[in-house]
Amino acid sequence: MTTNTQITENFSYKELSCKGADASCGGCNSLPITDLLYYHMDKLQSLRTALGAPLRITSGHRCERHNRSVGGAPNSMHLHIATDVQPFGENEEVLQDVEKIASEMKFGGIGVYNSFVHLDSRAFIGRELARWNNQT
Repeated sequence: MTTNTQITENFSYKELSCKGADASCGGCNSLPITDLLYYHMDKLQSLRTALGAPLRITSGHRCERHNRSVGGAPNSMHLHIATDVQPFGENEEVLQDVEKIASEMKFGGIGVYNSFVHLDSRAFIGRELARWNNQT
């Protein structure tokens, strides 16, 4: 999918689609259009609105080849839809704000890293909640 059509007010289909490097899928642009996608993106838009600041999606959907090439978990939510988001003006305080709001909004998976936060809606497909912190 290469269209830049908006899926929500602030996010487009294009920024969610698979962007694997040439060594993996060559940026196949795949993106499963499912109820999970729309559910997750509605939550992400609400988080962005509550934060009151832009979020850059650094990783959305990954095809299996792309996921393997980046060392993703075999059952990664990125194979469905997950978003790694990076606030502009990234610093630990803003990352903590994203984590706090995401937790209040009951995102199913929340992982905090040095420069981004992983968010997914795993509970929507019956997976258990997951929280992790990989900051160094």
